[in-house]
Amino acid sequence: MASLRGAARAWQGTGLFVSKSARQQLAVTSRAWATHRPRRGFHATSANFSVYERHERPWNTIAILVPQQMAYVVERFGKYSGILEPGLNFIFPVIDRIAYVHSLKEEALSIPNQMAITSDNVTLQIDGVLYVRIVDPYKASYGVTDALYAITQLAQTTMRSELGKLSLDSTFKDRETLNTAIVNSIQAAAMNWGVEALRYEIRDIQAPKKIKEAMDQQAEAER
Repeated sequence: MASLRGAARAWQGTGLFVSKSARQQLAVTSRAWATHRPRRGFHATSANFSVYERHERPWNTIAILVPQQMAYVVERFGKYSGILEPGLNFIFPVIDRIAYVHSLKEEALSIPNQMAITSDNVTLQIDGVLYVRIVDPYKASYGVTDALYAITQLAQTTMRSELGKLSLDSTFKDRETLNTAIVNSIQAAAMNWGVEALRYEIRDIQAPKKIKEAMDQQAEAER
């Protein structure tokens, strides 16, 4: 966008007339370029930056310095070649490229607020936090398009499924049991994606207004 603005200033510096429509078209082009710039997301794919990318992949400069708790997946002629360990590594120019970059640190994934129905047909709003880490960079790269996004979606469906097995009272009383059940259900699929689900924490449970009022009245009556 800076180059487009520079071109506009250079054109104006020539003293030539620039029509209003031309200036508007230049502004539209600048905004479109800014809107479609690559953004960071979850992990790297084929391009140097992608929508799901969280870590920028370095260029092949022959000598590659890999930080601690990072894993660089290398491809040779488009085929998996190996994983660079932390420290100084050497790879061949042209034929080798760093295809994926993964952090091996524990990460907290926010599970968005969603509706779930208990076994006694009460609709609740629930959200939570899932703690995961990548344990197999190869599977995280080639087992699924985006490992962390996939496990977030899996956590949402699993949370609804596990909540449907419990009654309303059990949901509030046995949060720890619900958290453990969600992690155990996620773990089977997550290992195929090279991800380990460490723990899940329910952040908030919101009951309908009428149910909440009835629960408050019951609590006051028991006192």
